Amino acid sequence: MTAIRHGEGSVERRFASATGVLSVAMLAASAANYGLNLGLARLLEPAEFGDASLMVTLLLGLTAVGVALQLLTAREISGAAAADADGIRRHLARRAGLGGLLLAAAMAAAAPGLQVAFHTGSAWPFVVLAAGLPLYLVQSVDRGVLQGRFEFTRLGASFAMEAAVRLVGGLLLVAAGLGVVGATAALSLSFVGSWAVTRPARRRSGARSPRRSPRRSSAATSRATAVLLVGQIVINNGDVVLAKQLLDPETAGSYAAIALIGRAVFFASWAVANAAFPFAAGAATGRRVLRLGVIIVSVLSALAVGMLLLIGDRLAPKLFGAALVDDAALFAPYAAATGMFAVANLIATLDVAADRMDTSLAILGGGILQTVLLLSAGHDPRALVIAQVLAMAILLIATASVHCRSRNTRSLWERGLVVETVG
Repeated sequence: MTAIRHGEGSVERRFASATGVLSVAMLAASAANYGLNLGLARLLEPAEFGDASLMVTLLLGLTAVGVALQLLTAREISGAAAADADGIRRHLARRAGLGGLLLAAAMAAAAPGLQVAFHTGSAWPFVVLAAGLPLYLVQSVDRGVLQGRFEFTRLGASFAMEAAVRLVGGLLLVAAGLGVVGATAALSLSFVGSWAVTRPARRRSGARSPRRSPRRSSAATSRATAVLLVGQIVINNGDVVLAKQLLDPETAGSYAAIALIGRAVFFASWAVANAAFPFAAGAATGRRVLRLGVIIVSVLSALAVGMLLLIGDRLAPKLFGAALVDDAALFAPYAAATGMFAVANLIATLDVAADRMDTSLAILGGGILQTVLLLSAGHDPRALVIAQVLAMAILLIATASVHCRSRNTRSLWERGLVVETVG
């Protein structure tokens, strides 16, 4: 399929086409990621699987940094001329590479302390994961270039390649006896695969194009994206990190399996968010795309919860084995909490594209609320899940309310500005 250009066909049709392309790619990527996790659950002991799951959770948290870079780049590229786009990309890529090096050095230096804090068997997985961070952040910028140019096919291919390298490499390295270190090495190697797919975005941008930094207006977008990023990290990964500290290793491994299934809803929703983001800057098109996106994510969430209610108790032993999952009844409520967060996150993400920043603060507030409720829940996995359901229900209501108020306020301000200008 050729790249989708802004201006070809109706907004709904172009959005549906982009969503279809990314959904297929991300479904394949999710299948590969789940295949890896299922393989690790079978090949590793419960405590080792808990360590490997912690590495994946840390990666997901760091992925939020990459997503923030991708969205910022996409927003800048979508409104820039071809000559300016190369300067923007190079400016952001240099900063991403430097930030990745600093982050990698900090994580490697902190590895012994992280081992003690999270009760892992070795400090080396933290070092191995850190090694791949610079390349990952640079290729996140190039993913943003593809997204801003509406080149969703190549963007989807980068996600699929990343997952394929992770699956094959992870299973081979673990089977070779490298354990958690091998599984973590596959995570870092997967960044090489995705980087190779995004490279054509750099070649097409033109080496002789004038250098140009992002627009000054991107400062507000960067702040809003950073706030949204922190909220995403806390909400999407904080419970697994806290469970690793609050629960014994075997119970933490069981909880990680519950989170693995329940979080599938959120990752499925990212295909919708990635497809919708370039369309969301326009006032008219943004509202139409947001409305359609919320419907799609809500339906996906409801289907996932319904499926887990019906077959969760039979699915869990087949996927993870009876020894790993103690209470399959927690799958559905965990998925419900994730689904509510997925809708709230979609609203906040598209608001960033439309220069509405208040919903990002709502996401951050939801992360703080969830953390407080999780700490109050103590050492019971059921209480941890219930705390998340409550926190995400409040977050969804708050995000929708803030979005409506922010949109209406901006609409009134714009009308006043127009009247004043005309007068």
